[in-house]
Amino acid sequence: MAPSSLNQLVPQFSTLSTELSMHELLQAVWAQLEKDTHALGLVISPLQGVELSVMHQHLVVFLRELAPGSLLEFLYRVDLAETSEVLNPSTADFFENLAWHILRREALKVYFRVHYAG
Repeated sequence: MAPSSLNQLVPQFSTLSTELSMHELLQAVWAQLEKDTHALGLVISPLQGVELSVMHQHLVVFLRELAPGSLLEFLYRVDLAETSEVLNPSTADFFENLAWHILRREALKVYFRVHYAG
């Protein structure tokens, strides 16, 4: 089942005491994703609306269009564990699962930055 909120994707966000709204946190997650994408010289098209499901679908399209070598570089940059069960490309929902794992990892990066910034 796909997460419907940032708190479901990364439960630690529910304990985060910050003045940032969930909308702002989602924007920060997408900004982190763009940063990791741009660091490799890749471009992900701008996002229309900041909703988790929209972010996920946008990321799925981006991942499907990447060349295999670029995909591996991107996964390395995002710092997704190579042993993850999601890295089995023979599954029917490979890109959908991969996108959730990437969003979770990027959200964790944002969580740690916000949590330990104080």
